[in-house]
Amino acid sequence: IYRTYIFPWLIILVFGGVVLTILSMVYDSHKAKKVASYMVTSVATGNIVGILVSNAVIKAWGIGWAFLIPGTITLFFAVI
Repeated sequence: IYRTYIFPWLIILVFGGVVLTILSMVYDSHKAKKVASYMVTSVATGNIVGILVSNAVIKAWGIGWAFLIPGTITLFFAVI
């Protein structure tokens, strides 16, 4: 229960506070707004696409592959 309530607030704190502050320091006002909107849109799109892809993978090959595929991709990017 603790994690259920604290995690959304932690995400809001990170995206709403730290990241947006850094964006406003790096870019001018107009560019920072555009970059922030891309960031928020990509996070939302990634969540939706992730759910759709994982459901398709589970239906096609089983639940094990739903963990193996992202794990392999993460390992690949961690190594390079």
